[in-house]
Amino acid sequence: MELQLNRVKLLSLVKAVSQACASRSALPITSHVLLQADKNGLDVTATNLESYLTGRCKAKTKQEGGICVPPKPLINFLDKVGSETVELKSHEGALVVHANQVKFTLQGMAAADFPPMIKVEADNDATVYHLSEALKMVSHAITDDDSRPVLAGICLDLDQKKLIAVDGFRLAVVKVNMRSATKLSGRCIIPRDTVRLLLKLGVESAHVAIRKGETMEYMSVTGFNEPSLTLVSTLTQGIFPDYTQIIPKCTHRVTVNVGEVLNALVILPKEATIVRLVKDGKYFTVSARDSDDNQTEVKLSAKGAIKIALNPKHLCEVLKVIGKDENVTIQTTSPSIPLKIEHGKFLSAIMPMSCQWEEPKKKEEPKDGDQSGQEPVPGQGQSDVAVAQPESAARS
Repeated sequence: MELQLNRVKLLSLVKAVSQACASRSALPITSHVLLQADKNGLDVTATNLESYLTGRCKAKTKQEGGICVPPKPLINFLDKVGSETVELKSHEGALVVHANQVKFTLQGMAAADFPPMIKVEADNDATVYHLSEALKMVSHAITDDDSRPVLAGICLDLDQKKLIAVDGFRLAVVKVNMRSATKLSGRCIIPRDTVRLLLKLGVESAHVAIRKGETMEYMSVTGFNEPSLTLVSTLTQGIFPDYTQIIPKCTHRVTVNVGEVLNALVILPKEATIVRLVKDGKYFTVSARDSDDNQTEVKLSAKGAIKIALNPKHLCEVLKVIGKDENVTIQTTSPSIPLKIEHGKFLSAIMPMSCQWEEPKKKEEPKDGDQSGQEPVPGQGQSDVAVAQPESAARS
């Protein structure tokens, strides 16, 4: 392999693609990037065996070929030299990089040992706009529990054009702007690590292709931003639960300012695991107790009526998706029914928390005339009691 290309474009491409390298793997080559040159340019590819990420940049190729190299030392070198172009050449298992009068030799591995990339011939394909924004809106509801693989990712509903995530405690759904020349159908589950990689890459708009094989499903995502990258990933096998059954039908609602509620949550004790939301009078009250049962209350202006207890972390994550400058309607039916929040194309449901709604009972004060448990009051003896009795009892 021997070629010449722009240093800045190569640096940008290697930085982006290397994010798909495996951090821990039994195969050392998965911590490398594959540099593969043909007559038209250079392809850079990385894999963690679950997904492949590849990109391409133009180059003047003298000799075709390939080599696998660790990305970090290559990035460090390209970042330090100031030349406009660099020359790459593979020689005796190493990559030799020339930049002006500087020569850098990087030990590598054979390109033939790199795992072959999956080819995706689409059963369904579409252009998805604002992909990263949509993924970010629902990614907080992905479970970290790997014992339930179908929930450890985001469901793409092609019929409804929606992204859905649910972890057993909360649900997040967002409508996706998706265009296709053919009718889309079915669902697929994008794995958690693939979602995180797409969020790192910041893919705004992309061409998405999905293929269902006999034993495995694959998805290809090609971004339209620079550098243009293609991510190919296996999809999680299984049936995603019917999320529509989780969405409650609500009768009570209250409209609040998101920023005011977020500020109230900051004021509450950090160790609080339950936040109470109550609006049944003039004010909307956000309250929580600390570990010593000391209570903090924040009163806000709002319209409507509601009463429910939630995990403050779950509520905070949903409100941050909506944005602090927005007003939002919080809906529920009773303290034991999930809370629902709808805002534009976004919908969320949060499971309620069980809590003690009544204030701790104070020690009862003795009733008038009841002398039990207290010292006698001067001037109030048996005669005082007799005076208080009915006249017939006094005559007896």
